[in-house]
Amino acid sequence: MSALSDELANDPLTRGYSGMTDAAVVDSLYTQNRPGPVPAKDVRRYLLLAGKWPMIVDTAAQDGTATTRAACINIIDSLANFDDFDLEDSGVLTVVTAGLDALVAASLIDEAHKTAILAMGADRQTRAQELNLGRVLPGHVAAARA
Repeated sequence: MSALSDELANDPLTRGYSGMTDAAVVDSLYTQNRPGPVPAKDVRRYLLLAGKWPMIVDTAAQDGTATTRAACINIIDSLANFDDFDLEDSGVLTVVTAGLDALVAASLIDEAHKTAILAMGADRQTRAQELNLGRVLPGHVAAARA
């Protein structure tokens, strides 16, 4: 059974494929509403545009307590050395949340910034991307249903 056939037959996310036309299934599969990895560059860009990145860099270099400097260095190194962060992975989420909590505790970011960064993982990809389906057309859906 192909991944598309399996998705349509089992409907694991209860999207309601059975009541959809073939074209509606394609639209559903290509709606960007699935969680996915957050590119590190997006986090850096957010922090830079929010005016927080320079403070984090300065604090890592000289200001603050050893704990605060360590938290800043951890964030800087993580953003420099990882391509993305899969916030659906509980281990990654725990570490990222702890790092952001340390920045909040040091008043380098606030809860709104933390929430915005953690929300970056939502709506990152389509269901078709998540399943590595490639290009799906209504004819593919009809064949998979047959």
